[in-house]
Amino acid sequence: MSSTKPTQMTAETWASVQSLVSSAIDQCHASTPYSDGELISIGTKLATFVASSPLLSLDVETAFAAPTIEQFFHTGLPTWSPASRGNARSMLYRMSETLLGTTTRGDRLFALPASSPSRPYDAAELKQIDKWIRAQQGERRRDATVLVALGLGAGLSTSEITGLRVDDLTVVELDGVVVIASVEVSCARSRVVTIESRWGEQLAAAVSGRGGQGFAFEPKREAAGKNLVSNFVARSEGEGVRPNAQRMRATWVVGHLESGTPIVSLMELAGVRSLDALSRYVRFVGVAA
Repeated sequence: MSSTKPTQMTAETWASVQSLVSSAIDQCHASTPYSDGELISIGTKLATFVASSPLLSLDVETAFAAPTIEQFFHTGLPTWSPASRGNARSMLYRMSETLLGTTTRGDRLFALPASSPSRPYDAAELKQIDKWIRAQQGERRRDATVLVALGLGAGLSTSEITGLRVDDLTVVELDGVVVIASVEVSCARSRVVTIESRWGEQLAAAVSGRGGQGFAFEPKREAAGKNLVSNFVARSEGEGVRPNAQRMRATWVVGHLESGTPIVSLMELAGVRSLDALSRYVRFVGVAA
């Protein structure tokens, strides 16, 4: 069953979303308790929202994913009553269940932090950070490598880096070389994050011999102090740029945006529930040299 253009929508706007909406309605026809007219109306609003976002691709997998639906209700229907919003959310999740085969609903969104995003490192600054690692001696060089590998290679926050245990790292062998392929983050933003290849081998060497139950970063400590990372960096050797967890995470996010990682996948890797948490980094895409 093909959908028809909703009223109060320009032909140009409808042309941009018609394929997605029509496909979705055809698949959901008679599989939900809602009429085609109701599904066309809310589906078109969702598709229009997706089409207007610089981060989202206009496809079923992205548009009907739980994070997209939740972001749509967070920003796309500001004048709707709570009852209308709840009914519309139910309709979209029933469509999502049919289209994607999942019943997982997104969490309620939180407000965008007021602070501006940290600026990612440019190529020259990244070379200085590599130089900073080499300036450290003995165990401190290993800890410096762990810090930077988890920040630039996996986009982990300060608390995630300091709380990580060696057992949380997945070790594999690729072409005879031992590397860390991924890290399991167990906290409020639990997830599995792949380690970018350039850091996998260095990270594996840095944690080699450290007990599995011990911390990956500064393993001799008993707890994760609030200023553990900042104090470590402050006490370190070397001049020039030094690593900052927020800027390393920003660099990791922008790198994924520039490489075309699907935004829903990136949200899962980054452990965020709001598109706003990533869209504020768009200003940096294509800027770093």
